[in-house]
Amino acid sequence: MSSSKGSYKHFMIILLLAKSDVLFASSFNQDSSAYYQQKAIQLKQDHRINDAMVAYTQAIDFDASNVELRFGYIKELVEQRKFVLAKNELEKIIAIDSNQVEALFQLTQINFQFNKWNEVISYGIKVLLLKEDDDIQYMLGKAYYETEEYGSAKALLFEAVKKDATKFDRALLLGRVYIELSEYYNALNAYKLALDIKQDKDVLYEFGLLNYTVNNEKEAIKYYELAVEKGYKPDLDYTENLGTAYLVVDINKGVEILNTVLRKKPNNREILLEIAHAYFKKKSFQLAADTFYKVYMNDTKNIEALYMCGVAFIRGGEKSKGTEICDKALRFDPSLADLKRLSFVN
Repeated sequence: MSSSKGSYKHFMIILLLAKSDVLFASSFNQDSSAYYQQKAIQLKQDHRINDAMVAYTQAIDFDASNVELRFGYIKELVEQRKFVLAKNELEKIIAIDSNQVEALFQLTQINFQFNKWNEVISYGIKVLLLKEDDDIQYMLGKAYYETEEYGSAKALLFEAVKKDATKFDRALLLGRVYIELSEYYNALNAYKLALDIKQDKDVLYEFGLLNYTVNNEKEAIKYYELAVEKGYKPDLDYTENLGTAYLVVDINKGVEILNTVLRKKPNNREILLEIAHAYFKKKSFQLAADTFYKVYMNDTKNIEALYMCGVAFIRGGEKSKGTEICDKALRFDPSLADLKRLSFVN
C-alpha cells in the first residue's frame, strides 16, 4: 500500500513540473535567448542547478554577444566554484569588448585567487587604465611582491593603504615590501598600522624581529613575548632571538635563555659568539675570554675567536697572557691585526 502511495506522489511531482514547464513555455518564444534565460532562472529557483546551467548555455547559443546574459552564467559558475569555466566565459566577453571593465576585474580576481601572478598583472593593469580601484591596487601590489618587483609593489600598496587604512592584509604586505627594500623605519610604521587592526601572533613576532633589526632590543623583547601571550609557539629560533635581544638589555637573563638553546644545540658557534661579544661589550672580560676560547676549542679554524680571546685578556688586565694569545692568532692569520684598533676602542 505504501509503495502505491509513493508512486502516486512521484507521479504528481512529475506532472506538476511538466505543467510548470508548459505554462512557462507559453510565456516566451521558445526559440529565443530570453526563453532559455528565464528558464535557467526558474530552474535555479527549483534547485535544478544542472538543468539551469544547460538552459544558460542554450540562451547564450541564441545570443552569443549578450554580455549581461554571459555575466549571469558566470555568476552561477562562480557560485559552483567552476572557476576555469568562469574564466573561459570572461575571456569570451573580453573578446567581444576588450574594455569591459567588470570582466577584466573578475579575471584579475580569479587569477589572484589561484596565485596566477602574471595574469593578475596583465588584467589588473587594464582595469586601472579604465578606473581607479584600491582592491585592484592591492591585488596588483601582491602580484608584484610575489614576482619580486618590489618598487612597483610599493607604489601600488601605498596607494591602496592610503585609500583604505583599515585592511590588515594591505598594511602588512606594504610593511613586508618595505623590508625587502631595506626601508626598515617605513616598515615599522606599516606593521604598527597592521597590528592596530589585528593583534596577529605571527605578525607580532615579525614586528619583534623588525625592531631587533633596527637595534631596538627593548621593543623586540616586548613583541616577542607578546606574540607568545597571543598563542605563538616558541621554537629554538624564537628562543635564540629572544635570548640574543636580552643580551643587550639584561646580559644575565640573555645568557640564561641562550643556555637553554645550547643544551639542545651544544657548542653552537653563533650563539657562543653572541654571548662572548655581549660579555666583551659589558666589559666582563674574563667571561668574554673564556667564551671566545670555548668557540676556538670547538672550531680551531676560527682564528678570530682565538684573537678576541687574547684581546679580552688584555682588556681585563692580563696583558702578558693576552698578548701571547694574540701573537699566536696573528701567526695563523696576519690580517687579524686590522681588528686591533676596533677591539681596543672603549
